[in-house]
Amino acid sequence: MVLRFLKTNQIVHLVLIPLAGILLWLPGLIHPESFHFFAGEAAMPLYRITGAYLIKLPFLSAFAGLAVVVLSAFLIIQISTRFQFLRSRSGLPGIIYLLTVSAFPSMHTLHPVHLASLFVFLALISIFDTYHHSNTLPDTFNAAFFLSVGSLFYFPTIFLFPITWISIAVLQKGDNWRLLFIPLVGFAVPWFIAGSVYYLKDMLPQLFSVVQENIHTANINIINTFSFQLLSGFFIFLAVLGSSSILSRYDVKKISSRKYFIIFYWMVAFLVVSILFSRSVGIEAIILLAIPFAYFIAHFFIFAKNRFWPEMLFYLFLGIIATVMIIG
Repeated sequence: MVLRFLKTNQIVHLVLIPLAGILLWLPGLIHPESFHFFAGEAAMPLYRITGAYLIKLPFLSAFAGLAVVVLSAFLIIQISTRFQFLRSRSGLPGIIYLLTVSAFPSMHTLHPVHLASLFVFLALISIFDTYHHSNTLPDTFNAAFFLSVGSLFYFPTIFLFPITWISIAVLQKGDNWRLLFIPLVGFAVPWFIAGSVYYLKDMLPQLFSVVQENIHTANINIINTFSFQLLSGFFIFLAVLGSSSILSRYDVKKISSRKYFIIFYWMVAFLVVSILFSRSVGIEAIILLAIPFAYFIAHFFIFAKNRFWPEMLFYLFLGIIATVMIIG
């Protein structure tokens, strides 16, 4: 059975994930296409000096995007293994993330959200590292700093900043008032550096303009298409099943695992807010949602007692992904 194999923690996953990524991205590598960015989307400070240079080189952009997504899949697995909130050393969360992120051919490029995701992973590691640590100031600062760096690639990452404060209440014990102030400092530093560089180059008005475009520009992209609604709807359905699975085992989970999942739920909440209230958030929102959802869905598949329905749902998930990729 495919699902039973994927749930195991075997060394073969070191080969399976890159191979699966190449197969999923192969059409984009053979016939690469340029992504149609809305005004200001590709002009965020850090993306402007990294990925934006590859816009006119579609193949290199697709190859770099694939490399980042594969790395992200391994980070998904690494976080799960390191903090053990699934209580199962499985490569399944990384596989689910890779499949979901790779489902849309239009995202087979080095989109800013792919680069921002790397810093979201680093922020999550820093946040989880604060649990039961005596000195949490450095990790709290780092979490806010990484989210800030991510927002300099993909602006809506800024909506995740409040989880640094949420983590203080959920994971940390102490009444150090500086903990409330440190996230602001950590988040401000990258933007202060970026603003200073733009100021020295006499380009500060341009930075303000780019930020305004990333706030106000309507980015419907392919959200209203059948393929996006089909996959996102089924993805959410699986995440709901995963949440039910988590809640059914909540009492037997370690306290740390419960707290980590609370952070993931807050993460989902802030991302939903960004989707509902930010006109610039488009199809790429599913890339960030795939981070917590991959753990929810993996939890359902790993701990489901019935073998038939999880297997059938996983095959249906693969079928929907194949359909979406064919439709384009």
